[in-house]
Amino acid sequence: QDVQVGQVVDLSDEQLVYQQFQKNLKSRQEKQQFFDEFEHAGFKKNFLGGLKLNIPKKGDKSSISLSVESSDAAKSTEWLNKYVSFVVSTTKNQLIQTVINKQENKKVSIANKMVAMREVAKGVKLARIVRLKEALEIAKAAGIQNSQISQAANQLNMEYMRGTKAIAREIELLKARKSDDPFIEGINDLKQQYTYFSNLSIDSEKINPVRIDQKAVIPVVPIKPKKALILAVATVLGGFLGVFIAFIYHAVKKRREE
Repeated sequence: QDVQVGQVVDLSDEQLVYQQFQKNLKSRQEKQQFFDEFEHAGFKKNFLGGLKLNIPKKGDKSSISLSVESSDAAKSTEWLNKYVSFVVSTTKNQLIQTVINKQENKKVSIANKMVAMREVAKGVKLARIVRLKEALEIAKAAGIQNSQISQAANQLNMEYMRGTKAIAREIELLKARKSDDPFIEGINDLKQQYTYFSNLSIDSEKINPVRIDQKAVIPVVPIKPKKALILAVATVLGGFLGVFIAFIYHAVKKRREE
């Protein structure tokens, strides 16, 4: 397992990757898809009937092992290796898709935050324009053209004391403003994050869900039939049969003599 994907999602969790691979190995759908893809339905029953999966119990860190008992050892060996490769590839693609999905979700979340912040800023700007217009009317009525602002006027929020020239100019600038982003606190950080996730790429060559310790091989000695056992059984049965025949022969001979 070797996955590095920045801040999108942590797939360096071996347990997560292990569970996904194990799930795919057990999946009937994966087996069906494997045979559908390689068009070997005729071999399906033979392969699946002899396929054995040895998965360690929870907490046991030993390896997963697979084996197949079949009358065609060479073909079973070939397809067992192909099947493992197929499941590894499927798991890898699922992990990559998980990263991509979380990357897209992160981008959508950031984009939504920026939209909300811009809507709030727009509302604040419109409210500011309304207050300035009221202050402008008051300043005109009071005949205040130039600023007569003082500390006391600031404390009492006497905006009209700034004078008609300053107030009118601010209204003009607010209406002409094309973007509120420079005045929104924190939006630049979100822009950087959005750019980061947009440019984030995944090097699939570096993603290896599992390590194959040993590929399937044809055993030197066939599992079945067990020649030694057959020979031993045949010897024992032959001995019993010989004794039985001798006993019958002796009984028949004795009866004839009588």
